[in-house]
Amino acid sequence: MGMSRKLVLFFLSFVLFSQASWGADVVIFTQDNSSALQIAENLSKQIDSSEIVTSPPDESTYKVVITLGNKAFNELENSTKPHVASFVSYNSFNTQKNQSEKYAVYSDPNPNELALEIEKKFPSSRIGYIFADTNEPYLTRLRATDIKLTEQKLVSDDIFKTFRFIFNTGPLDALYITENREIFNRKNILYVLESLFRNKVAAISSNPALQTKGAVLTVVANHNSIISKTVDITNSLINKDISAVKKHNFANTETMVNNRLASFMNLEIKNKGGEDDQN
Repeated sequence: MGMSRKLVLFFLSFVLFSQASWGADVVIFTQDNSSALQIAENLSKQIDSSEIVTSPPDESTYKVVITLGNKAFNELENSTKPHVASFVSYNSFNTQKNQSEKYAVYSDPNPNELALEIEKKFPSSRIGYIFADTNEPYLTRLRATDIKLTEQKLVSDDIFKTFRFIFNTGPLDALYITENREIFNRKNILYVLESLFRNKVAAISSNPALQTKGAVLTVVANHNSIISKTVDITNSLINKDISAVKKHNFANTETMVNNRLASFMNLEIKNKGGEDDQN
């Protein structure tokens, strides 16, 4: 074998070894379920040199990691590489102690925009908010807005007891159904919506699934906007252009009013727009 061919083979083996040992520039860590994997695939198509994994990745194999959702984010709490937490809740991100090199694109709507929409549709109304922790970061942000919150701590970790307590202590105009699965989940959400309906209390939610299933007002973070911001932040981190990258990022919001349900419940909504208004 000639010297030139040996050099070519050496070079190829070096390149292949380097690629294998380093891996992709970006690793997308997600849970192994169809909806999360679909989001991961969408992101991967827009980011060069990316790889999707469903188990915690080795830090030596990537330059930037994207986590999808709260569970994946919390599993990489001690990561030291640049970390984009996408579709993460404001509470999860802001209660994690290790904030080094971490950037959030929140699944929650911007609390200022949420408050603005609530005040537009339900001016000077009493808005119920059930919480599990008095130091909840998202609640702290809402307290700083102009909406009138009627706060209630979860009673004995029981939503049923909590609701009985709420309706015995005073009238409410609306209740904000948060994304906290410790409070609102598949096992109790039907009871929650039925109780609100019977008591003529409007359900306000940031869960897209409730847009046509019981919420009178829905304010959600736009799905495509979350993905777009995640891609932009990731590319900036790869290119080491971090001067314009913010640590806390909210997506654009979408608002929907279920006017049919509001009319059926005899609820008065201001600035409601057309039938089943969405903007």
